[in-house]
Amino acid sequence: MPGRHLDEDGDGFAEFQSVPSRWAYNWHPFRVGDQFFVAHADHLDPSMLYRWDGRSYVAHQPLRERTGRAFADFTRDGDHYLLVAGIEEPPVLMKWTGDQFAVEQKLHGPGSREVLAVEHDHRLFVIRINFITGTPAAPEPSLLSQVYEWRDGALAVVAEFPTSGGTDVAVLADVDGPLVAVSNSLTAEVRFAAETVIYRLESR
Repeated sequence: MPGRHLDEDGDGFAEFQSVPSRWAYNWHPFRVGDQFFVAHADHLDPSMLYRWDGRSYVAHQPLRERTGRAFADFTRDGDHYLLVAGIEEPPVLMKWTGDQFAVEQKLHGPGSREVLAVEHDHRLFVIRINFITGTPAAPEPSLLSQVYEWRDGALAVVAEFPTSGGTDVAVLADVDGPLVAVSNSLTAEVRFAAETVIYRLESR
């Protein structure tokens, strides 16, 4: 089923453009300079980067072949990066080369469902939420998810925390430092009964 872009026509939103898709998971809009992009994650079809050409979104480049889940983008040292996560293969960090993104770093391990870039105390962190590994006959939802920090031109793991079928992450403002809300969906017995956990992000 295609994804649909809606245009506000004064009274409401009307269909503007269809985007090919069979099993979509996520959209991620961002800018690089004066260009506007939208990354689209799909499980069965390639996850694609679309570019706004002034009239519509046009396919700019494929980002991963299949099992796409989520994206995060950030700028560091004058360069723009896009992190592309998927369920079956490790996330890849891609760097803007001037006309497209190229793979700069491959992170470790499959199972990713969500990624989020966070600035705190002038430091850049990326939070990665892992959902599940294994097979349909023997799924493993009890995993470790990661916090990365940007160090020496790459993402390095600085902390890990347990997730159980992790699905999402959000950062909440707090006077004592950011709070990180992590939603879980599956217990170790693969039942939909896992609790959301809130952590505090602290600099050390």
